[in-house]
Amino acid sequence: MNRESIDVIVIGEISRGELASHTLELTTLAQTLGTKVTCVISLPSARTDFDVGGATTALGQAGASSLHCVDCSTGLSGFALGMYVKSLIDVSVGSGRDVVVVAPQTYLGRDVQAHLSVFVDRAVLANAVNATLTDSGIATTHMVFGGSTIVTAQSSGSSPYLIIVRPKSVAPELADTPLACERIDATAHDLVSDTARTEIVSSETISSDGPELEDASIVISGGRGLGTQQNYEALIQGAANVLGAATGASRAIVDAGWVPYSKQVGQTGKTVKPNVYIACGISGATQHLVGMKGSKNIIAINTDDQAPIFSVADLGIVADVNVVLPSVIEKLKLKKS
Repeated sequence: MNRESIDVIVIGEISRGELASHTLELTTLAQTLGTKVTCVISLPSARTDFDVGGATTALGQAGASSLHCVDCSTGLSGFALGMYVKSLIDVSVGSGRDVVVVAPQTYLGRDVQAHLSVFVDRAVLANAVNATLTDSGIATTHMVFGGSTIVTAQSSGSSPYLIIVRPKSVAPELADTPLACERIDATAHDLVSDTARTEIVSSETISSDGPELEDASIVISGGRGLGTQQNYEALIQGAANVLGAATGASRAIVDAGWVPYSKQVGQTGKTVKPNVYIACGISGATQHLVGMKGSKNIIAINTDDQAPIFSVADLGIVADVNVVLPSVIEKLKLKKS
């Protein structure tokens, strides 16, 4: 495929009033796949906390030429945004250009691509960590078997191509001189009013103090070695408060109901790459290592000196986390005071 003849549509997201970091990651990837990059986000007209100007500047630095702010308040975001993206695909295909749609491995990204898969009758290449052009289409790279093996998937059929990429797989590259990124306001109302079969009856936003898990420079995570949910709350959250860190968790304690799924780090959770990752009472199953082994500095605390977590740790402490952390928290508090 020829990059010059490809339009790339990035499914963007908003996090705490700003572009989610993975939106800039995907935009960086997108500009390697095509010459025209469009970012599409769901932005209700009533929302006022989002800095659109700052977003267009950042997207321009990453290589996007336009930002479509779509009011999806009349229907489910995934369905409505999928319908809107389908209309953009029709325009590009009608002008003789190929199309690649890139979405993040998030709830919204999966939802949009699932609907698009039905709308355009194409398969989705999901859970990718990279994508490249080939003579016949798109090839994506995937980590399988807990990250121990890397495989390549090749698209079959014609454009459009639908891809879902794991956050933190691509480093964002922002140019000093941004492209002119145009803001386009749109609504999905006319696209969904006659076809929507589902309506939102209620929604709940889970708020948390401290930095976002995916973007934090320090992450402290807990596992079964903590013993109880109360120890997690006292020690992990306590240390995070002192360090200004985000809190994470192993799948084991998420499954046990100690913490919500949003805190899970690993292959079926979130991928993090902080400056410092502190694993407390986590043995380090392959599923967990996939989500954090890219961290710059890893500290592990575990009573088992043969625990797999020590194979990726820069500093390992063989001890009971319930003994070590209280002392660490106290010393950090003294230092701060």
